Amino acid sequence: MPCFILEDSATLSNVVIGPNQAEGVHCKGKCTINNVWWSDICEDAITFKQMSGTSCINGGGAFKASDKIIQFNGRGTVSVKNFYANDYGKVARSCGCSKLRQLQR
Repeated sequence: MPCFILEDSATLSNVVIGPNQAEGVHCKGKCTINNVWWSDICEDAITFKQMSGTSCINGGGAFKASDKIIQFNGRGTVSVKNFYANDYGKVARSCGCSKLRQLQR
């Protein structure tokens, strides 16, 4: 269960998500993430599920992601600026959800 579930056009700012969280943030539509930090990622820090538009990650960072930090399971664009990552498997994975893999990008 994610710590935060964001609806379309939501903004999450100035948050620190600590260890032992299976999922950090789920964006159900386009959203903006400002200065959010993850200290120890279990599955992934943030999952985007938008069907159009642009979501933004501005600042913040993530540590200890054995797999991925960002999971993008939708359409549209995710813009990442000034984000710090340390000790991770991959920064982002696109089309990780098999139902949406067939969507044209």
